[in-house]
Amino acid sequence: MGCGASSDKKNETAAPGRFHNAWTEGHKRTLVLGHRGGSLKYPENTLEALQDAMAVGADGVEIDVMITKDGKLVAFHDENTERMTGESLVVAESTWEQLSQLRTRESVEYDVETLHYGARFPIPLVEDVLTHFKYPKGKAYEGIAESAKRPFLFNLELKPSTPLTSCDVGPAIAKLVEKLGMADQVVITSFDFAKLRRVEKTVPKLHSGWGYDDDVTKYLSSEPANKWYEEDDEVKKGIDAKQRHPTSGSAAFVQWLIECAAVDRLIGATVVAIEHTLIDDDTVKKFHDKGFAVGSYTLYPYDQAAVQRKLTDKQQLYEESERVLAQLVRRRVNWVETDDAAATVAAVAKLTRGDNA
Repeated sequence: MGCGASSDKKNETAAPGRFHNAWTEGHKRTLVLGHRGGSLKYPENTLEALQDAMAVGADGVEIDVMITKDGKLVAFHDENTERMTGESLVVAESTWEQLSQLRTRESVEYDVETLHYGARFPIPLVEDVLTHFKYPKGKAYEGIAESAKRPFLFNLELKPSTPLTSCDVGPAIAKLVEKLGMADQVVITSFDFAKLRRVEKTVPKLHSGWGYDDDVTKYLSSEPANKWYEEDDEVKKGIDAKQRHPTSGSAAFVQWLIECAAVDRLIGATVVAIEHTLIDDDTVKKFHDKGFAVGSYTLYPYDQAAVQRKLTDKQQLYEESERVLAQLVRRRVNWVETDDAAATVAAVAKLTRGDNA
């Protein structure tokens, strides 16, 4: 099926408005989401990694959603399974039966270091993952006192597919979230406009949003994206940064294009996920004023394939991520995504000590 608009009429009452649900209620601090789980103990996008994120105190996770040849939704990042499993299958061209036989590698090499897991784990179905964490009766909450239970949140990222016109994943994930009754526990994001449009056409009440990657600056701007590490020495000591707007040229156009939220409004979005290098002094406030919840990514990035500034020295990477996190927290970003959930939970707690959880 192509990516054109579905025949379902858009519910206009679901147009962008003040975002208010389990993601914002009772939270004054920035929430921490494990990126692909954000676990250094278990492979990305596995159920074990997501459980580990919950165990270290993360508020939720970002997982990648892809659709198989026979219409099953799986939590997996790459189009091909080779990097994570050692066996080469194209997810979109494979059946669930084929993928269910695969197991992750015992060790996976990342830009920062090689992670050793000591065991191999299956690729999970998204429905199994969501059911496991469905609040408050999912298995993930067993053994937790009622007073301590809180919804474990999910950013379901729909991966851009090849070709882009193959986007049945949009309606499929929308219908699944609706079936499970998890609309308040989930947001859906993507870099693929057509998939998001299909999500909103299928189930308008869901919270979905566009992802802004700083790769856009390579195509639309000859100037670099804003970067916290370009600030002065005071910032390196943890003092507040001043990320000013570019004042002219294509860089200014890129910043304006993002902050006017034209694409987001066209989709019918209520959330936005922005790479931190594209956030300046008032970007978050402008989106908040328009009624959007704002997430930012990726801190402590172990997989730097899509990162413009690559830092393979672990100490340097962690120091810079802590500086960036401090700026994002000060600007009241609603959530951050991280490859090291445990480190980020600890850092946010230190930065927001005294604030309400």
